[in-house]
Amino acid sequence: CAIRPDCVGSPVAAATRPSEEGRTAAPDERPAPALWRLEVRFLGHATLLLEVEGMRVLTDPFLRSRLGPLQRHGPLPDARDLAGLDVVIISHGHQDHFDAASLAEIPGRPLFVVPRGLGAATRQATGGAVEEVVEGDRLTVGGLSITALPARHWISPGSPRAQPLGYRIAAGVATYFAGDTGPFGGLRDLAGTVDVALL
Repeated sequence: CAIRPDCVGSPVAAATRPSEEGRTAAPDERPAPALWRLEVRFLGHATLLLEVEGMRVLTDPFLRSRLGPLQRHGPLPDARDLAGLDVVIISHGHQDHFDAASLAEIPGRPLFVVPRGLGAATRQATGGAVEEVVEGDRLTVGGLSITALPARHWISPGSPRAQPLGYRIAAGVATYFAGDTGPFGGLRDLAGTVDVALL
């Protein structure tokens, strides 16, 4: 979908620019808003392919037909759809979101962004570049800004001791992704800072 900042109440839409005289430009003097493109493709469970401003981001890849009682009810993702990924984001360490077999199938050399505590296992599964983050960390990958935000989800016994995270993924349009997060007070703080929430 194409998203114009003035249509979604983005903080960017409310910004004004200073004129040459140092005064704030009136709203009718602002340039026409940019048209940002965001495409979201659902690949099953919490696996989403985001394409925003030329960047390709994959969330919580689960690329198998089943895991225990979890069974895919649609086709497996086509590996050709995953070519050219820039970033893979992991929200937490549960196996249906952090699956080593699925990580190993990802083509190319994307950057893997994971909660602190999942780095070693991710490197072992992928052999790729890994960035461990905690709440409040911010990364820039090309024109994409990724901020680690809080999420609320339990850590099961035997899972890696990594605090679940949400992410604000922004390049013009801002998207919030947080895997299996439950409701918590901090979600209110996202109001006005994201255009699309994937929950």
